[in-house]
Amino acid sequence: MCCFSRIVSRVSSTNIFARPLDGDRQLLVYGMTVELAEDVAMILPIPIPPDGPEDAVTFVDLSACPTFFDELDRLFPRPAALPSLQGPAMRGMAPQAMLVVHDVGDFEASFVPTPRDFSRLDARFRLPHDVWEQLPAYHDWGFCVFKLKTRQRPSGFLGLFKGKPISETRTVHPMAFEFPRRDPSGLFFPTVHVHDGAVHPTAEFDHDLYCQTTREHEPLMDWQRSVAKCDRLLGARAWTAPDQWLYRKTLKGELPNRDTVLSGSKLRARTALDPHFRLRMCATFEHLVDDGRTPLDDATKKWMRVGEAERMRIRDSMVAELAPLFAERAAAWGVRPFAHDAPGLVVFAASNERIEPQELHVAFEAPPPPTVRDEVQAAVQRALDRASG
Repeated sequence: MCCFSRIVSRVSSTNIFARPLDGDRQLLVYGMTVELAEDVAMILPIPIPPDGPEDAVTFVDLSACPTFFDELDRLFPRPAALPSLQGPAMRGMAPQAMLVVHDVGDFEASFVPTPRDFSRLDARFRLPHDVWEQLPAYHDWGFCVFKLKTRQRPSGFLGLFKGKPISETRTVHPMAFEFPRRDPSGLFFPTVHVHDGAVHPTAEFDHDLYCQTTREHEPLMDWQRSVAKCDRLLGARAWTAPDQWLYRKTLKGELPNRDTVLSGSKLRARTALDPHFRLRMCATFEHLVDDGRTPLDDATKKWMRVGEAERMRIRDSMVAELAPLFAERAAAWGVRPFAHDAPGLVVFAASNERIEPQELHVAFEAPPPPTVRDEVQAAVQRALDRASG
């Protein structure tokens, strides 16, 4: 959730990095370009365990690595077009001690344990009370507040503009902190927007999400994988696991206004690993909202109605058909044991009127000839049709 205590003209080029840390904690790094004309704070709600202490969050100073996200971006190939997704009351409280303010590079940062503790911050850096009434799910979350200060305009002709704040566009160095996770099996990305003091059902996204995950979850990841591990990084290497892969997901366009969670349970539910292949149950259109305003064709609306339980049933049925076939035909097709980071994985996609394209990933000893590709493709399509019929 990216919230601003006052109206900002524009936010773009948002980058967020997350990775798990020891002790069920998470590192989160946040970068953006913002246009502002007055002192303002950015507020990032985080799902910490309820009733956490005031020192639950550790802020990290990344002012020495302003190019953190530029380095991450260089680990990804540059295709013609990257895949993207388009489309409690606080009144009447007794006075309390002000919250601790931390100097973090170019920011002043505070951790707010609960929504009611916002009364312990400068009024300029709070959200309106009615915003929290629109976000009841955050009633027991914590909040990281980063205070962004505008520069003052120098004295101008006859001093007419002396001391006046000016509207400016700034790319701020990344903000970073560690926090205890309420759900140790998932990674949290704050992507809900509150830029004008109100919560809207959809918002304009311009986000690149980056993450590293546990080795257990790497074979299940459906985000774009980097071409090299993070030991290739320079300054950013200190805040990553150098011997692991980096993953990226792009959110762009008008999308549902909600946070993003990379859930281990959902990864497991949507992925089947066989000695010869990986079956990935894609939900390509789950980001869409059938609100009557966005034009959606009939096929897309059907695909959106396939729930998680149905995907799991289809997954198991396809594996039951494909596993013995691959065991029998692996040598003839030149299939080698599946590894998620094997070079040159071949992806076979199949769909029908019931469900959107689903993916089967296969590793071959050598590029398969057209006859083998056709046989595998036909087998995948048959398995999907039978499972979803």
